[in-house]
Amino acid sequence: MRLLLLLISYSLAAALPLVTLVSATPIYCSDIKRDLILKGDLPPEACCSYGKCSKGVVVQSG
Repeated sequence: MRLLLLLISYSLAAALPLVTLVSATPIYCSDIKRDLILKGDLPPEACCSYGKCSKGVVVQSG
């Protein structure tokens, strides 16, 4: 029983970075929004999934 619990805990510990990687992927920005941002007709925050973005970098969370 202890061996089984140990194996489960190691499996969860090994899988945790994969879950973190998946949850950290950015939200897709449509081509139309990207074109409007590049033309200056839409602020960069329109494709920022959270907070305020500047040149593709999140500068303020919230």
